[in-house]
Amino acid sequence: MNAQEVEELVKSVRVLGKPLRGGQKLVFPCEINGKVNALKLISIPINDSCLDEVNLNTPNTSEILSRIQREVNILKECYSPYIIKMGELDVVKTEVDGKPILYFSEEWIDGNDLKVIIGRGRIPHNEVLILCLHMVNAIEELWNHKKIHRDIKPGNIMYDSKRESYILLDMGFAFDAEDLSLTSYGLIPGTLPYLSPDQLDYENKRKLDFRSDIFSLGVVAYEAITGTHPFWNRGETKDQIRNKILNYNPVHPSEMYEEIPRDVGDTILRMMSKNPHRRYRKCNFLTEELNDLLEGE
Repeated sequence: MNAQEVEELVKSVRVLGKPLRGGQKLVFPCEINGKVNALKLISIPINDSCLDEVNLNTPNTSEILSRIQREVNILKECYSPYIIKMGELDVVKTEVDGKPILYFSEEWIDGNDLKVIIGRGRIPHNEVLILCLHMVNAIEELWNHKKIHRDIKPGNIMYDSKRESYILLDMGFAFDAEDLSLTSYGLIPGTLPYLSPDQLDYENKRKLDFRSDIFSLGVVAYEAITGTHPFWNRGETKDQIRNKILNYNPVHPSEMYEEIPRDVGDTILRMMSKNPHRRYRKCNFLTEELNDLLEGE
């Protein structure tokens, strides 16, 4: 769809720029009621052959609809300043050329995602600590609602240049610990190199809690501070990546770069402990440790 077609479809919007593309999703910067929003348009496959977003499973139509509804519900429920907010438009289902689509809007974030930022070079350790603080706040807010994000990765974290803060995006994979109907047996939502060992144990997926997200955040922090992914190298197979997540202990960050404080590396590695019981028992325990590290700068 182009800007003119979007404005004809959604009468209340004025498109401000080119769309961002992802799978079967288009995201347009738009003005709605005088506010800049990100307008998401998502095509819904008519049959069960649809997008393979995570390269681990092919969700069917009902799963995509469930993801969208979960995402919108979370945007309405959660009030952390580090979680993306719902925009001016609630979910609307319509058709374009006989094909079903859904659209809704989120707040617009001025800035880049962390994937772009990391691509420019390593991030200073004190900034990585701030990143972790903001994301732990978001993880804790989700868990207060008995939800787990399950897809924390650089592409789902944006730096808001106006507020000078990091914002967690894309709640579509979020797992509701109290809803037994979502995500059929055997499906592993998420992005493989950032999955926790807990997520790979799908027979016990109902036991997942916030510590799975803490592991994924640890992977992001390791990659940001060292410029190197702890479990993935170009050309490796899925089985090799899974084996590393389950069995490989990454090199200590301070052994890679002497300017990274030992205690900062210790915290990141603890976040990536294979056993969830060796991570942090509560989010606020990690928050306190991160604050102590920042105060020691």
